[in-house]
Amino acid sequence: MSSDFGYVNARIRGMSARGLSDDVLQAAVDSADFRAFTDVVGQTVYGSAYDEAKAVASGLQAVDNAVSRHVQDVTGRLMRFSDGAPHEVVATLLLKNDTDDLKSLARSMHAGGSAEGVREALSGLGTIRPQVLERLAEAADLQAAAQVLAIAKHPLAASFARAVRRYASDGDLLRVELDLDRALYDTMAQRAAKTSVGPDFAAYVALNIDATNVLTALKITGKGLDAETYFLEHGQHVSRRVFDAIVDDGFAALSRMTTGPLASLSKVESAAEVEGAIRTAIRLWLRKRAQGDPLGVGVVLRFLQDKADEAAKMRLLARGKYYGVARERLVQELGHDA
Repeated sequence: MSSDFGYVNARIRGMSARGLSDDVLQAAVDSADFRAFTDVVGQTVYGSAYDEAKAVASGLQAVDNAVSRHVQDVTGRLMRFSDGAPHEVVATLLLKNDTDDLKSLARSMHAGGSAEGVREALSGLGTIRPQVLERLAEAADLQAAAQVLAIAKHPLAASFARAVRRYASDGDLLRVELDLDRALYDTMAQRAAKTSVGPDFAAYVALNIDATNVLTALKITGKGLDAETYFLEHGQHVSRRVFDAIVDDGFAALSRMTTGPLASLSKVESAAEVEGAIRTAIRLWLRKRAQGDPLGVGVVLRFLQDKADEAAKMRLLARGKYYGVARERLVQELGHDA
């Protein structure tokens, strides 16, 4: 193992070279149907995992299992050949994927989804073991799911339990998501502060907080809610004043965001494009950090974000092909110039 980012980053460059190429992604987009899509999957880095997944599942579940298994294998290798600061960074970033899964779990159960629907919503790209994810999907309700997470001794278990208790009294799903985000970013900020990896890790945490605040402000615009309750502290470029302006004026207020990493939001033409624009802005920010310091933490940050994005595209394409979604619609949802 190594505590040196130079060594870890060299290994990452090797793994990046085996990721999905634009040509492969294009072939997946162009595939005629779900079966043709899975033929493409079989020729990618997800192929061996898909072969294994087909032995115990079929259809979308087999693809989902393959995507999760491949990403877990990649992140597992990262964890094994690193220690010290790089290891801590990887472990911390994987908590973000866990948080996304817990939010997906809450959304699905809030909507009355079946165990199968909940299972399909979970990406399995974080640190939560597959057996625990299965028990979460089968839980009778969010309170039972919180108990499952507590038994698994997950770092976010206590925060999830508190959020679920509040939800039981007010039914506010957005508060559940924000409570999870608050716990995640507090944990990430604390670890960034005690891990000597330079300023980029802390800046990445702040950027994600800024992005969350923008999206939250848009969600509560015009609903007469107490803005203070929904604002996350410790961002860098989206102040409480900016947050309140978005809450008051909605999408139009984004035109004032002319500085910082999210400045491109000032030129977005519709509210429907905001989330995609934020993802693009974060990718550009990560690319600059990775290219600016090839021996720094930015390479790890970018690689794990790219891998999560790649997995999300595979899951989206799988659903599109399975349900016969028009190619043009898929291209639009992917944000892919196919």
